[in-house]
Amino acid sequence: MIKVSDGNKSDAAFINFGENGTPGFENGYDGFKMFGNETSPQLYLVENGQQLSIDYIQSLSDEDERVVQMNLKPGITGEHTLAINLDSLPDAKVILEDLVTGTMHNFNDDPFYTFTAGKGDDPARFLLHFSYGPTGIENTGDAGQNALHVYAWDKAVYI
Repeated sequence: MIKVSDGNKSDAAFINFGENGTPGFENGYDGFKMFGNETSPQLYLVENGQQLSIDYIQSLSDEDERVVQMNLKPGITGEHTLAINLDSLPDAKVILEDLVTGTMHNFNDDPFYTFTAGKGDDPARFLLHFSYGPTGIENTGDAGQNALHVYAWDKAVYI
């Protein structure tokens, strides 16, 4: 879940990962965005031109990266904060790209990102970059190049 707040009002969008996720609309998994009051911030995801509040995409695995377009229509001009909950994504690295400022913000290091937005701004402001990195360790090379092999068999660990 990613949430935007202008200090008074807020909105949220949800990104889910699954084996049968696709770049298309999955009925029962994806959810269309229903826009609220004009004075409230409106956060939504864009997939194949569709505006979604819930986006169901394919699971991450080694070497994979998923990029999700995230749009914002501010309800007021001023400071806004994005907050993300990564509890259900412990093996993912999540980077927010702010297309207006050029900032690349690592949500794994800091789950909050504060920025200024205005009512007339282009809504296509953000990209979310998801990559697989179990326990925060990224794949740095081919496992076949390592001299160390670890495996378990019949209640014993072999190195």
